[in-house]
Amino acid sequence: MATIVMKQVNMFLRQRKVHRRWVALFLALACVVAYATLDRLKYDGQALNHKQMELRCTAHGLVAHEHNDDCYDEDGELRCPLPELELHEHDDSCYEEMAALVCDKLESDGHVHDASCYERVRDEEPSCGIENENHEHSDACYGWHEELICDIPEGEGAHHHGLGCYEIQMALACGLPEVTEEHVHDDDCFVEIDMTAEEVEELVAERDGAE
Repeated sequence: MATIVMKQVNMFLRQRKVHRRWVALFLALACVVAYATLDRLKYDGQALNHKQMELRCTAHGLVAHEHNDDCYDEDGELRCPLPELELHEHDDSCYEEMAALVCDKLESDGHVHDASCYERVRDEEPSCGIENENHEHSDACYGWHEELICDIPEGEGAHHHGLGCYEIQMALACGLPEVTEEHVHDDDCFVEIDMTAEEVEELVAERDGAE
């Protein structure tokens, strides 16, 4: 009889121990849910309050930013001046080898003869065909031709870039801006709507000076 009673007591104690564990687990989960709910309500309250204020974000330069509720007004229109960017820091994978022109000479075909390189010269023999003692040859009786007077050979000074005009350099090729700081709007990014324009400018100037 005593053995049966002890078995029942042990079974009761085990069930009670399991029950306590379930109660502890339930209470822990309830605390997590309550905290998350309160945090979300607090965030929603801040977002609602921010929607009733004017966004005057003073973040400068490129910052990682993802639009949230604070970035939109009460009508759902985007009012945030920041672009959406992700964090990115250049590393070796952002660069690739490229041939960079290091030659200080301009490409050229060199000297090409033009009109200034020639002179109009009269032929030595007349071409009029009139030969009598009453005719005196004039310039009109002679043919004329262009005679090269330039002493610069055509092509002199020519330069076309070759392998020696380039060197291999590492060039940025990822196409992404380097962004190393994040920004999420906080209370400092908002001002009361009923502030005057002068007060808003003073506030922004103070924040800029503090940075």
